[in-house]
Amino acid sequence: MVFINPYNLTYTSMYTTDTTSNLFRADIMTYLNIAGAIYVLIHSIFLRRMLVSMSGELDKAEVSPQDYGLVVRNIPKETTADSLKVQIEKQFNDEVKVAYVNYCYDITEMLELGKKIEDFSKDLAHYKLYLKKELKSRQLSRQMFLNDINQVPPPEVSRGLCKSETLDIKTLNTSLVDSFEEMSNYGKNLEPGKNDELFSGIAIVVVETQRMQELILRRSAM
Repeated sequence: MVFINPYNLTYTSMYTTDTTSNLFRADIMTYLNIAGAIYVLIHSIFLRRMLVSMSGELDKAEVSPQDYGLVVRNIPKETTADSLKVQIEKQFNDEVKVAYVNYCYDITEMLELGKKIEDFSKDLAHYKLYLKKELKSRQLSRQMFLNDINQVPPPEVSRGLCKSETLDIKTLNTSLVDSFEEMSNYGKNLEPGKNDELFSGIAIVVVETQRMQELILRRSAM
C-alpha cells in the first residue's frame, strides 16, 4: 500500500534515536523539577510566616476571656456589669482597663428544659418512623390515616425496667411547642436586670493586657 500525503505535511517524532538529544531533554526536566520543588519550599516558608503574623495581629485585635480573663466572686445581685467595670478600674487607680464583663447565671432550669426538648424530639422521631412503617405495611395513605387515626395503634416506648409509655402524637407536639416557648422565656430572664435571682454572684472580667491581669492577681493576694 502506498501512503499518499496530499498536503505535504511534515511529521516529526517527539523522541529521536539520538541518545545525546534524549539525555539533554531528560536533564532539562530534572532541572525544572528541582526548580519547582525549591519554589514550593520557599513559598511555603513565606506563607507560614505570613499566616503566623496575621494570626498574631488578629489575636491582638480581639481580647477574649481565654487571654486575660479573671473570675470575680461575691458580687452583689444589684450590681450591674457597667458599675462593676467602673468599680474595678477605680479600685486600681485606672491602672487597669476592663475590656468587658460577662455575668454568670444559674442555668439549671434551662439545662432541664433542654433535656425535655431532646426527649420529646426523640419520641416524635420514633413515632414518625413507626407510623411510616405501619402505613406501608397496612397499605394506607397519609390522608386515609388522618381521616381515622385509630386505624394505626400508637407505639409504646420503654421507660426503663418493666416500664413503658404509649406515645400520643398530639401530646408530643404540644409538649414540644410549650417547652420551646418556656426555653425562650427563660432566656429572656437571663438578660441583665431581668431576673436578679438567677444571677450567681460570679462574673468573668476581661482586662486589656496581661500586665493588668497580673497586677490584679498580685494585689488581690496581699
